[in-house]
Amino acid sequence: IKNNFTVQDIPHLFANTPGVYVTTDGGAGMGDSKVRIRGFDEQRIAVMINNIPVNDPESKKVYWSNWGSLPASSQSIQIQRGVGSSLYGSGALGGSINVITKDAAVNPSLGFSSSLGQNKIMKYGFDYGSGLLGNKSFIARFNYLEGNGWRKNTFYRGLQYYFSAMLFPNENNTFKFILHGAPQYHAY
Repeated sequence: IKNNFTVQDIPHLFANTPGVYVTTDGGAGMGDSKVRIRGFDEQRIAVMINNIPVNDPESKKVYWSNWGSLPASSQSIQIQRGVGSSLYGSGALGGSINVITKDAAVNPSLGFSSSLGQNKIMKYGFDYGSGLLGNKSFIARFNYLEGNGWRKNTFYRGLQYYFSAMLFPNENNTFKFILHGAPQYHAY
């Protein structure tokens, strides 16, 4: 994930997976991405974040622009191609995608990043990890992203945030609190 991520929505991280096809309306992959698995669109794919379904309950669509903080905050991504069964909710005819977000690290960390690209794409980021503080730890990540796609009128500007706090009351239990989002303005 770390080697493939730049500024695009999370589907672009698994675009090279056999049987997975990723498109973008504006050409930049910022807020307008779509994914298909074996020819089936998101309405027939179960998309989950930390094992929690995120498909819209009525239309079954997935709006990747709502999950802009995920590419920088993902720990692992699992893709199942083909029919899957489910004990709860609807089965996934085309396949399923499960994104697991990062846990707070044991060691403290601080980082800054910036990326520049074609079509006036700019991304600035800040990461902080508290490290283990007694029986708790947390991480915070903020990114600002702005740019255009290759098509006319595909402007995107947004903030992406991710906060994860973990509490370890004993060696058998872990409590995890996650807050993430991506308020944005774009042409779509």
